Amino acid sequence: MDLPFANEVKNELIAAKLLMKESLHPWGSRILTHFSDVEDDLHWDMLPAVTAVVHRSLGLSFRHTVSMTAIFSMLYLSNYIHDAVVDEEEGQEHDRELQFSILIGDYIFGAELKLLSEIDSHYLLPVFAELMCEISEDQVRRKIRGDSETDLEMLVRGKTSLYRTAFLVAAVSAGISERERALYREMGHNLGMAVSLIARGHSNNSVYPYLEKAKALRLLTGGERCRDKHLLDMLLEGLAVDTTNCKVAVV
Repeated sequence: MDLPFANEVKNELIAAKLLMKESLHPWGSRILTHFSDVEDDLHWDMLPAVTAVVHRSLGLSFRHTVSMTAIFSMLYLSNYIHDAVVDEEEGQEHDRELQFSILIGDYIFGAELKLLSEIDSHYLLPVFAELMCEISEDQVRRKIRGDSETDLEMLVRGKTSLYRTAFLVAAVSAGISERERALYREMGHNLGMAVSLIARGHSNNSVYPYLEKAKALRLLTGGERCRDKHLLDMLLEGLAVDTTNCKVAVV
């Protein structure tokens, strides 16, 4: 399914992809080729589009929006690569493939920090530090519990934290009130839950409550800082139309 909101930010998405490749030079093309299976991952398409939408809806500049979209794309890619590394008990061989995955994942993370510093966003470091802690905790929890986890929110905690942080970063960057930041953070959490459950093939009955909560939170946010506030509505309504075949396509 083509989501209309993605077409609304296609210039930002194209620029972010170019910036990511530039930031990962000279390894950008080789990394994406080596881990080409990420192209089939819903989050790989959805997270950048969502990041671009929420930043633009809060009136942030094109440069800032593009940089943050590239950063969250690289965040997802680095964690995707690190998640591919398993224990010896799970069949992992200590070969060049393992070393490459670990080093490339770390390399991408370093590029993210460099890009963050280039747009003078040091004030966002505490937000990203919290995100890194959440991702690390999720990796440890999944290693311990494996497939025995039954709580839906815990199952997708790592993915959800990326969406929650993308919304919070946009809110902090826009300088809105603490109350509004909390609303955006919670909106991102519920949207992330919906997308994560879609990606895992859960039923509409599991997905819809989170979409409805996100839409309710959207109504509570003020519109005075939103230049393109309709984009968030397009995003939430677009996902609500069909949660069984969700694919972002930028044409």
